[in-house]
Amino acid sequence: METDGIHGRKGGAVLPTTSRFKPIARVVTALTLLVALVTAVPAPASAAPWDKDACAGQERAVERVLAQIKVHNAKPHVFLLPRQAAAYNAYNAEAAALGAARTQAAAALTACTSAIAAMADQRPGSPTFTPPTARELRDLTEALKKIPPNFPPRTTPVGGGNTWSVPRTGPERPLFDVLRNYSPGDPRNWRASTLQGQRMPTIGATDPSAPGRVVGVWSRSGAPGVSPDHIVPLSRMIYMPNFMKLTPQNMFRVASAPVNLQWMSRWANTSKGSRSVGALTKFDPAWQAAQVRLEARVFRQLQDIINKLVKSQG
Repeated sequence: METDGIHGRKGGAVLPTTSRFKPIARVVTALTLLVALVTAVPAPASAAPWDKDACAGQERAVERVLAQIKVHNAKPHVFLLPRQAAAYNAYNAEAAALGAARTQAAAALTACTSAIAAMADQRPGSPTFTPPTARELRDLTEALKKIPPNFPPRTTPVGGGNTWSVPRTGPERPLFDVLRNYSPGDPRNWRASTLQGQRMPTIGATDPSAPGRVVGVWSRSGAPGVSPDHIVPLSRMIYMPNFMKLTPQNMFRVASAPVNLQWMSRWANTSKGSRSVGALTKFDPAWQAAQVRLEARVFRQLQDIINKLVKSQG
């Protein structure tokens, strides 16, 4: 007796009324939803031009599950029971496993695309991601090997005070040095970019950090005395929860995320260093208060980005 509904023969054991068709229907439904997700969730190329290839691995994982679901749905799905009960149960178990894999792959892709979009500044002129060189990637990979398991995050600077610094003898120092050398890099590479929606200030422009100050000349190049500055300093970023769980590639992405960069006069940048702006006295109070609010907001954004990237890594 072939059946696609309630399975069994007179006098034989009757399996649950869930038909073979229903697990297929669930897989087909999952497949439809997954296709909708891939097409509806903007790919990094359109949502975050800053890094078009960031989620390629997650996209490939989705494609693999789609292919496996297609193969599963193409298999024979009419069973003679109870003789083929084992095949029937195996087929349904495979359907359930594929449904779980579909959910996991979709969640990873969504987390990745969301994080990449959040890292970017989508206003005109925003910079694009510059991938690390093979040497930088190798150096960071080696530096990560020196970090002990369960490296603790920190909520206050090492040694107290208001200056975020990385001990020169700490196991995290090599990692910090690689990221510091990579990001933000040579200011000349940023001159055509907008940061926080602002173009690079020109020589003589008002320096909002202090009354009466203007942007001077960078003596080494004759360019305006400004530089891209991390809003949340790298020396604080590496101690954020889950940062050490990022892949080397994602560490480079977070370290140079446009959402965490702004133009700042070299005078203000040097005066601030890695300290909290709110604890200093030489700046304009209104600018200082705005910087404190900006850092708090960007810190929350970065933490959400880091958490999503860790989830997307599987």
